[in-house]
Amino acid sequence: MNVRRLLVRSALAVAVLVTAGLALDRLFPPNLERYQARSTEVVDANGRLLQDPISYRDYRTERVPADVFARIPRAEVFGRTGIQVLQLNTLYQLYAHVRAGLPADAAHLLLIPDLCHHYLCGAISCERTNASTTQLLSAESGEWDMGLFEELELPRWLMPPLIDEFGWDRALAAGAFSFGFLVSAVLSPIVGRVMDARGPRVVIMTGVTLLSAGLFLSPYIEQPWHLYATLGVLVGGGANMMTYTAHSQFLPNWFIRRRGLAISIAFAGAGAGAIVLLPWLQSIILGDGWRAACQAIGLLVLFAVAPLNLMVRKKPQDIGLMPDGELRPASAAEQPHASHIVDPAWVAIEWTLARAARTACFWWIVLGYFCALVAWYAVQVHQTKYLTEIGFTPLVAAWALGAVSVVGIPGQIILGALSDRIGREWVWTAGCMGFAICYAALIALEQAPSTALLYVMVFAQGFFGYALTSVMGPIVAEIFEGPHYGSIFGTITVALIGGGAAGPWIAGVIHNASGSYRLAFLSIIGCCVASAAAIWIAAPRRVRVVPGRVRRT
Repeated sequence: MNVRRLLVRSALAVAVLVTAGLALDRLFPPNLERYQARSTEVVDANGRLLQDPISYRDYRTERVPADVFARIPRAEVFGRTGIQVLQLNTLYQLYAHVRAGLPADAAHLLLIPDLCHHYLCGAISCERTNASTTQLLSAESGEWDMGLFEELELPRWLMPPLIDEFGWDRALAAGAFSFGFLVSAVLSPIVGRVMDARGPRVVIMTGVTLLSAGLFLSPYIEQPWHLYATLGVLVGGGANMMTYTAHSQFLPNWFIRRRGLAISIAFAGAGAGAIVLLPWLQSIILGDGWRAACQAIGLLVLFAVAPLNLMVRKKPQDIGLMPDGELRPASAAEQPHASHIVDPAWVAIEWTLARAARTACFWWIVLGYFCALVAWYAVQVHQTKYLTEIGFTPLVAAWALGAVSVVGIPGQIILGALSDRIGREWVWTAGCMGFAICYAALIALEQAPSTALLYVMVFAQGFFGYALTSVMGPIVAEIFEGPHYGSIFGTITVALIGGGAAGPWIAGVIHNASGSYRLAFLSIIGCCVASAAAIWIAAPRRVRVVPGRVRRT
């Protein structure tokens, strides 16, 4: 009897609560009817919600599928996306959004889980398995179906980038690139020895083979070790044999009067290539996926870089010339550019790696290069995150990172040419000063965010800081020039790579310990000062003076 009374009272209580809930729902309708993965939210470039989230069962999509199928047959929609056609799918929500009119500031369309991820982590992205329920994903490529967007006249730019195809955490994925740094560091001394013995064609062609193999194999990645083997070993090792560290080992042999200018023009090509190639690769990624982009860049390396490599020689004497394009002297007794030599006794020594490593100059260069690359890579890795943390939009932060590379092109060429006139130490100091000003501007931006300071940061980092590459090779060449220069520079490259790997880690550790980037940035300004001082102490000017200083010696 007591149990029956209890059940009756419970049923009455539930009925009262349900009735009250329904009444409240009619009086005060909630902004969000159902928080489900397929519910969509429109945000601006800052990730700010522009309107209340809309339920995935919103009434606006009631007749939308029929309108979509009038433009693309139902069977084709199913065949292209591979999921059941349901009115609640994001495809029809987006179509309804566009038909109703998007807010003027709309920048991204996020699903509920991705909105939560953005609020917690600051990232604007779409988790791939979640995206697979939207009916906007191509069943063939696993990427957003660009044709679907075009045929239905939907704004593709609203959809954020896809992440987590394999479900691996970021540490594992980032570790592959750190492993690539390690592989590059191990290979650098070996590459230098091979450069001395066999010349650049063997080295670069080996790099082409490794890099293209890594890119062609990467679309078949399924396990973490596949990632490390392709992008870590093959791509990392191949890039080491093709980029500025390898070219710095033979380009100085070709130029004396305009050594800095020639090398800076060559290395400015990297920045120009990034401006041209990166948008192209991004368009491939958006349309056909990252696998197609890897194959495209692999083909470019194989059919563009490999043929050009056949024209490369280690030194001009191999084709009957002298440095700077001069003809071979009629007499072996003639010594062009001998007036550049300041210390004949030092120059007369045949510098091997063992002999160079026993000099103070060698270790001062190692210190200078290590500290400079700490500054270079720390800001590259942490700059975007820092700018968004202090209030800049993700779009502005991304623009700043890209603008640095653009500004760096004229900076490299102008300061590289200037180093031929005033000396390598002065341009190295200007580069270090550029990074120091960049970090000082970043610190100031935290207290007083302004567009002017942002421009100062971008200009100082790009125009001055990136000019360091134009004198990295000449500094070592003018102290240790000779038949073993490649081995010496290749070993010093370990310091460059070590600094590049240590910089982001040091800044991250200090940030985690102190809760701020301020101390990290101040410490790296100290690295900039130490780097400039180390190159002045190494003093390439005391061995060979640059052409612009010859008349003053």
